Amino acid sequence: MSMRDMLRGSRHRIPVVAAAVLAAVTVGLAGYSLRNTEVSHSQAQLRDVATVASMKIDHRPTLLVVGDSYGVMYPETVADKMGWSLTRDTLDGTGFVSGAKPFIDRLSGDVASYHADYVLIDGGRNDLDQPPDAVVAAADQYIDEVHSAWPRAEIIVILPTYATPDVAAGYATVAEGLSRAAARVGGYVIDPVTQRWYTGGVDSKGLGSNSHLYPIGDAFYADKVVANLKQMFDSKPTLLVAGDSFAAGVGDPNNMTYPYLLAAKMNWNLALDAEGGTGFASGIDSLSPPTVPFMDRLGRDEATYNRHIDYILVDGGRSDLGLPPEQVTAAADEYIKKIRSDWPNAKIVIVLPNFPTPVVAQNYPAVVHGLRGTAESVGADVIDPKVEHWYSDVDGKTLMWQDGAHLNSKGDAYYAGKVMESLKRMGIGS
Repeated sequence: MSMRDMLRGSRHRIPVVAAAVLAAVTVGLAGYSLRNTEVSHSQAQLRDVATVASMKIDHRPTLLVVGDSYGVMYPETVADKMGWSLTRDTLDGTGFVSGAKPFIDRLSGDVASYHADYVLIDGGRNDLDQPPDAVVAAADQYIDEVHSAWPRAEIIVILPTYATPDVAAGYATVAEGLSRAAARVGGYVIDPVTQRWYTGGVDSKGLGSNSHLYPIGDAFYADKVVANLKQMFDSKPTLLVAGDSFAAGVGDPNNMTYPYLLAAKMNWNLALDAEGGTGFASGIDSLSPPTVPFMDRLGRDEATYNRHIDYILVDGGRSDLGLPPEQVTAAADEYIKKIRSDWPNAKIVIVLPNFPTPVVAQNYPAVVHGLRGTAESVGADVIDPKVEHWYSDVDGKTLMWQDGAHLNSKGDAYYAGKVMESLKRMGIGS
């Protein structure tokens, strides 16, 4: 009886068989380490047994990450957040053509060692000083052979760039070639440049170097990859929140901002685009890096969340209340109509701009009138905290952080609860 037949036996025998397999693997590996002069196929046999055992015992999907030094740490966070098992083949200084062992030279070992449901190819940075045509040709061959090796696996290619706003001279040619290769095998592409990971209000200093990511960079990079993977493969609805400091928070990792609370309560994935001091027309040029209006960030959102966005919550305009109403409403009209064009099937909800006080700004009525008109024109719903009396029976100061501009933990919880109540009255998520 073969090993696979043994593992397919009755469920009453599975624990015993699994234990036997693990014991055999352990003894076999120990024996192999002592008898490394035996025939070459013995290592492959041991890998086959280990792979069969792991496939039968761990039913989570397996992510294989192939890459360079950037892939040393962040894949663990990605696998954990996606609920996947992780296998990894990362080697400093390598790429499609670079290093003593380029990706293609390691493929046979990976095939012998690893089962893969998802293959994340994150390399090519070390190739950017090589002739682009040679890099693309090597990438074509490698990606084709990955697809042949794991025909049922989803292949994801991260286009190669370092944690800096600058791109290499040959980047465009390499990126285009990798995108074509991924498309040819039905794979996916993550494009940090188009998604503006390191530009558009992001301070890239301290994230990483041309050798590796720093710890803060690993966390940043993992979050970006997870955001892409979830909108590619997670079946849960996805909520995009476009907002200002109410959604962005103060940067305290211990204080979960209201979009995260809302998405968790609704059991949705979250796509968050929020910057303090911004709105439909407002940004802060004096900051380093500067913050920009919603419209100037839309290209990044389009590139990152181009597959499915189910709900869009536009929660801004507070920073615009000191501007001429016609300027604000014109910018809001352009932005909201563009998101309707980008995601024609998404449910759009607009939160009218309020602070935690019953008092409103002088130009509030004109801004609200314009927002309501735009909402109606694109079939969007409106949440009006003033009409719904969110702050009539609560001291708004108790909801705000010490700077008076951001929500504190109590405020985030209160705000998330109010938004959820409004959504459920609309029949969303109920």
